[in-house]
Amino acid sequence: MINLIMSEFGENRVNAGGGSFDLGRLEPTLTSFGAYFKDIHLTIYTDFDIKIDTKIPYTIKKVEPISVGDSRSGYHNADYYKFKGLLESKHEYAIAVDSDMLVINYDVESLLPITKKFGLCFPQNPRLLVNNDSVRGADSNYTREEDESMGYGMALNISPISFYTKNKNMRKVLEKTCEMLKEKLGRGTTAVWRASWELGIHPYVLPLQWCVCDCGLAKGNSMYVEEPIILHLGHPKVKEEYVKDWLGVWDALKENYEVHYG
Repeated sequence: MINLIMSEFGENRVNAGGGSFDLGRLEPTLTSFGAYFKDIHLTIYTDFDIKIDTKIPYTIKKVEPISVGDSRSGYHNADYYKFKGLLESKHEYAIAVDSDMLVINYDVESLLPITKKFGLCFPQNPRLLVNNDSVRGADSNYTREEDESMGYGMALNISPISFYTKNKNMRKVLEKTCEMLKEKLGRGTTAVWRASWELGIHPYVLPLQWCVCDCGLAKGNSMYVEEPIILHLGHPKVKEEYVKDWLGVWDALKENYEVHYG
């Protein structure tokens, strides 16, 4: 069974990419994952009385936020509890994911053998460099001088994050990432880099197909993603480019979901 980890903080939903959805709080992620995986147990970390409408078995864990009162508190808490949830999972595979993702390709099933092989997987960040993501991104508190890489390491995205829970080496990365976030609130991506640098252990980097964002959407651009697997639909431009028939795609996903969980 796969443990799908989601973390939702604050009663008002905010997607970092600016997109909005006339769907449930955990959609389109939950239905689209359920359309492709039939053995999911959902675990939700939250600070409010969240209402869930799903046939997927689930557990709600109401927790204390590690950050309050800041305009970015929701993101801080969501990032921290994604990592925490992966560590606490009792299942063989745990996948932490944001609520604004859309799975559109059956090849998503390859995530499980890849995860078992490498232990911990993160999608490539289209900004490529830690120096670009952790210095220029929101919540930046990284400086080129803080480690010898000078920011020229590989930047990661943090949805989805897949973890083979029996991998002890990669468990250390997640534990150190949680520690880093509690010590110095900021971007989850930066915390992963700091943990990896300190330990000398780096997770496996999934190609851009696993989290298609709105960078480089123009065809002919070297960053344009062919054959996407998971779309970051919270970025409206991604939906415009890759989902021409939204109602048709969504209806097909719901039909597959019902086959697995109806």
